[in-house]
Amino acid sequence: MTGLEFTNEAARQLEKTYLTGDIIAQRFETIRQLNLSDGERVLDIGCGPGYLCESMGEIVGRHGAVVGIDISSDLIASAIGEKLQRSFHMQSVTQLK
Repeated sequence: MTGLEFTNEAARQLEKTYLTGDIIAQRFETIRQLNLSDGERVLDIGCGPGYLCESMGEIVGRHGAVVGIDISSDLIASAIGEKLQRSFHMQSVTQLK
């Protein structure tokens, strides 16, 4: 599986979209609905550049864990490059074991 490929420019544009006000508000609402606690373990399927993972990681803390999975190796590379304290993997959700 090679995954979904983005040019560097397309990946940067997508990341900019994730930082717009409406997407940030959606991320906050998602976190509110999840009602996460310190120490919980979270799996984010389709994590993209990992912004939601990072926000959830702040809540679950060092005793919790957040794993992000995305089919795009380019977005995973971006997530890994910026957020080293979280775990990111390129994988199709249909291949999870």
